[in-house]
Amino acid sequence: MGVIFGFQEVLEIVKNGVEELEEGATMVQREVHRESKKKYYKALFLIHQCLNSANFEKISLTNSAKVA
Repeated sequence: MGVIFGFQEVLEIVKNGVEELEEGATMVQREVHRESKKKYYKALFLIHQCLNSANFEKISLTNSAKVA
């Protein structure tokens, strides 16, 4: 999976997660956060695509790409 995450440029997001957006953030900070969230959901999508149904059930309720 690490190779897939690296190729798709989401490995850092899987390892570190996405930081919460601070209140009063600038437009640049909002855009960076939006791009990070897109990468995060892309990582979850890749994880879901690589699993069979039995293993998918085990991780379907997790809230983190790292935990999944």
